[in-house]
Amino acid sequence: MARPKKQIVDYFPHSCNHGKTMFILQNKYGNDGYAFWFKTLELLGQSEGHFYDCNNPSAWEFLLAKTLVSEELALKILQTLADLEAIDAAAWALKIIWSHNFVENLKDVYVRRKCEKPEFPASLLDYYRQKTPLSGTETPLNEISVNINPQSKVKEIKVKEIKVKEIKVKESKVEDVSVFLEIISDLNKKTGKSYKTTDATKALIKARLSEGFTLEDFQKVHENMSAKWKDDPKMNQYLRPATLYQASKFESYLNSVVSLSDRGIVSELTEKNLKVLENYKFGGENAK
Repeated sequence: MARPKKQIVDYFPHSCNHGKTMFILQNKYGNDGYAFWFKTLELLGQSEGHFYDCNNPSAWEFLLAKTLVSEELALKILQTLADLEAIDAAAWALKIIWSHNFVENLKDVYVRRKCEKPEFPASLLDYYRQKTPLSGTETPLNEISVNINPQSKVKEIKVKEIKVKEIKVKESKVEDVSVFLEIISDLNKKTGKSYKTTDATKALIKARLSEGFTLEDFQKVHENMSAKWKDDPKMNQYLRPATLYQASKFESYLNSVVSLSDRGIVSELTEKNLKVLENYKFGGENAK
């Protein structure tokens, strides 16, 4: 039996003349936008079928590591790419990266291989749609079979409405402005900084709150990392929302063990002991 043809490539065309996508990416995100897009295309080229499943935690972490951007920035850039139709918007809504233009640019490769170029990963999208029925991609009501009992249909609609309301209530709590202000106020108090509640900072806080972390968790992170980094000239610069509230770091900062030396207690004790010793050595009041 013939071995199936591989659906990956070792290279892809990189035009010297860029269109609106690259112009907008650079205008909004600088060189991060440019580098992110081409590194993502490299991943698509190396991925079987030329699509990338960001639902896989390890795949998502690898994308962030390869592109060297924060999770927040990666999500913003990918949404911009979807809005510009550089990647398929329906696929990205389910966290799948697929670029029709990228695959079309590789058609000559597959002609030489004498095989069909990869197709849109429709079956994978259907799988994720079934797993996330409240994502906004469920079957429209006008497409539901007329053979369904009307009472059952009404009951199903009411159940979905209740679930959507519960989600909105949960999100509204995360949007509470006072929470953002309290968290940043505590950060500034413990670090001696003067950070504001910018949109970028609010997005990071909102993401952690939606994962179940609390105001007290943020305060604990501030306390732990201030004790470790505040007096360290090299590390003090990282007492900032972009570092402390990262998805991949927040929980480890929350559970970080703060030693006596971190709090300055050991050095204080050592200083007192030296003074006592010096007093004793030169016949001070503590000498016997």
